[in-house]
Amino acid sequence: MEEGKVGIMTEIYGKLYKITEQIIFILILVLVPSFMYGQVVLTNPGIPEKETIIYTQDTEGKLETVKSVIEYKSLDNKSWLEYRFYSNERDVFVKLDENNLNAFYSEVWDRPGNSSFHSIIEVLANGKQAEKDELPIIDMDGFIVGLRGFTWKKNASARIVFMNRSGGFSPEIKIKGNETIHIDDQSYECWKVQVGMKGVLGAVFPKSYFWYSVESPHYLVRAEAAGMPGSPKIILEIQSYSVK
Repeated sequence: MEEGKVGIMTEIYGKLYKITEQIIFILILVLVPSFMYGQVVLTNPGIPEKETIIYTQDTEGKLETVKSVIEYKSLDNKSWLEYRFYSNERDVFVKLDENNLNAFYSEVWDRPGNSSFHSIIEVLANGKQAEKDELPIIDMDGFIVGLRGFTWKKNASARIVFMNRSGGFSPEIKIKGNETIHIDDQSYECWKVQVGMKGVLGAVFPKSYFWYSVESPHYLVRAEAAGMPGSPKIILEIQSYSVK
C-alpha cells in the first residue's frame, strides 16, 4: 500500500517537474530576445491617417514657416508611413515602417546659399545586429519621427547607432522628464528629450533637445537642434496641428 502511494507521488512530482520545465522554456523564449538581442523597440503611438503640423523655424534669427506632413500609403498589400518636411533651404522625404517606425528610405534636398545637394539613403539589406539599449537609425530625419514611438518614462535612455556607418560616434538619447512648453497663448505638456554625446565629447559637441507631447500620438512640439560645432542652431516651435 505504501509502495503504491510512493509510486503515485513520484508520478505527480514528475508531471509537476515537466510542467515547470515547460514554463521556464516559455519564459526563456519570451525574455531572452529582449535581453540578449535587446535593441530598443519603437511602437507606433497611434499616428493618425494624415497629420499636418506647421512650425516656426528660427535659424539664428532667420525666421520662416515650415511644414511637416505624415500619412499612410499602401501598394500591393504593403503599407507604410511617409513623412515630408518642407522649408526654404531643406526638403525631406522619409518612408517608415507603419508599426515600429523604423525608417527604411530617406531622401533629402539641401539648398544652402547658392548650392544644391540631393542625397538618398535606402535600406537594401541590414545584417547589423544592434545590442542591448541601442536604437538603430539611418539618419536624423527618420529618427525625429521614429522617436515618437520611444519608451516615455523619466530617465529612459538609449544609444543611437547609425545602420549605414561602422564605428564612429554614438549619441545618447535620454528622457529628462516632463515640462510644460508655452508657445503664444497655448500650453503643451511635453516629454523633454536630450540627444548628445556623453563624457568628454559631451563638452565638445553641443546637445540637442526635443519636446514631444505627453498625449498620444506624441507629436513634436519644440526642438532645439544644435548640430555639429560651427553649424547654426535651429529652433522649431509648433504653430498648428491638424489631422484628417
